[in-house]
Amino acid sequence: MLKQNLQMRLGQKLAPQQIQLMKLIQLHTLEFEEELERELEENPALEKVNEEESKEDDYTAAEEAYENEGTESIETDFDVNDYLYDDEPSYKTANSNYSADDEEFDNQSLLTEGQTLYDYLLEQIRLSTVEDEDLKICEYVIGNLDTDGYLRRDIKSIVDDLAFSQGIYTTVEKVTDILENYVQKLDPPGVGARDLRECLLLQIEKKVSSDQTVILAGNILRNQFDALANKHYNKILQKYDIEEEDLKDALEEIARLSPKVGGNFDTQTITINQEIIPDFVLQVKDNQVIPTLNNKNAPSLRVSDEYKEILTTYSHDKKSA
Repeated sequence: MLKQNLQMRLGQKLAPQQIQLMKLIQLHTLEFEEELERELEENPALEKVNEEESKEDDYTAAEEAYENEGTESIETDFDVNDYLYDDEPSYKTANSNYSADDEEFDNQSLLTEGQTLYDYLLEQIRLSTVEDEDLKICEYVIGNLDTDGYLRRDIKSIVDDLAFSQGIYTTVEKVTDILENYVQKLDPPGVGARDLRECLLLQIEKKVSSDQTVILAGNILRNQFDALANKHYNKILQKYDIEEEDLKDALEEIARLSPKVGGNFDTQTITINQEIIPDFVLQVKDNQVIPTLNNKNAPSLRVSDEYKEILTTYSHDKKSA
């Protein structure tokens, strides 16, 4: 038997615009820009707004601040020139990574033209026998090396980044172990060092030699680095009970080492590869933190004049009918 009745219901429906907005909100900056470009290609009603980009904006300031982060510490490190010789150091002309006897060896021959330090290290680590999870940590650590081959960042901050951005939960001890036993074992010797002393020491340790000069140079870097930096040569002479000629030979051995082991690689490409584009920028105004979306590279869109005219004509014809 059929019955008629009335019912009242409350319902909510998302408009197509709201659905589209929810999808766009979930995208990060690069995905959002790609989505806009795709929409421009598929939707003839849209066109870019030709506007002059401002020469300076808040994002530029934030980007410069990020690029300068972590570089202050190396500027305070002493230069090899300060404590070795007044004339041009040997490391600028001598082979930096191999025995002085191997004069004809050219480490440039190992590099692919235009290859970055980042690519070169990844190529090596991916050919190694590192386990998958350790490999991901290795790759992340390598990605944090600067163009000189140094790891400027604190290990704790890398551990935090791995947890938040990669979903890898590890410890400072684990990352330190991977750095010292995998990354620092890669070529060129000295890569992955956290300071100048470690960089030079990694290179001297790579030279498997029974030569007493090499051994003395390693001991000086390992145990008497402050004395070396401050030119306290008498202290070194007394410590190891050696002659001045022995010390001079050890200093010459140290002078053959490179303080910047990434210098032979393409630096322009690695800078581009490691550039980080934030999704938003934080500003502090009147003691309040204000987040601002980063739309630096996102084009401004509008409905094209041609389609506006078509829409106007259609609306006029509809009213006339």
